[in-house]
Amino acid sequence: MKYWFLVVLTALFLAGSTVAQEGGEGAKLMLKIDFEEPISGNGSGVFAASSGTQETKWGKTVAAVATTAMAKDGKPWLAEHRVPGKTGQAYLFGGDEDKRYITVPYSEAIETGKSDFSISVWIKTVETSGLILLKTTTAPYWVVHLDKGKPRLMLNDGTGPTIALAARQVVNDGLWHHVVLTVKSNDALRFYVDGKVDGEVSFVRNLADMTKKAAIGIGGYGYPNWYFKGAMDSLRLYRGALTADQVKQLFNEG
Repeated sequence: MKYWFLVVLTALFLAGSTVAQEGGEGAKLMLKIDFEEPISGNGSGVFAASSGTQETKWGKTVAAVATTAMAKDGKPWLAEHRVPGKTGQAYLFGGDEDKRYITVPYSEAIETGKSDFSISVWIKTVETSGLILLKTTTAPYWVVHLDKGKPRLMLNDGTGPTIALAARQVVNDGLWHHVVLTVKSNDALRFYVDGKVDGEVSFVRNLADMTKKAAIGIGGYGYPNWYFKGAMDSLRLYRGALTADQVKQLFNEG
């Protein structure tokens, strides 16, 4: 009896330790970038996979590689832009002066379609503005950026005006902060900062199809300005909305 009880406890512990990585029921990890790879210049592959050289997508694996990039007249990525992160290494983005960013090419395997979705990332900055993550700026699109030092979302699924949501907490204090966005149909759009709900707006309808044949931009997108300046670590994109408990677990894991 004691042995059986120990086996059950062990199984429960192991299940709990993986729920945040895979998103648990209703949320599955699609894109995982840990920024661990050495940087050799513009076009460096920066994809840190959840399984070998591939990423997890609904229990399957797909090949997708994110690469460094710089806008016209931007400054190249250098080895020293790989810096200590929240865990392991992080990448240092140079803002409007350096115009460095990362692109994840379009792939049907990492499209959210009509599904709920979630974004999780650690950032460290002292800037008041800058692009964190975006899927273009023409509908359908979503953009997560800093506004007056606070995380902010702009989302348009092509069925009406753009929806905006801002977190309440200022995160541009030069410390690491965990920022999570969840988009859940017939519920709400929510920001979590450092494991706690920090802003939400009702979303009482079904999300329209967000599929778009365009790359995902990290830290910028080749525009003239609005580049992120600071460090970024442990970026995740999920198909489905993370629960409050899953967000808290991700925060505690660092």
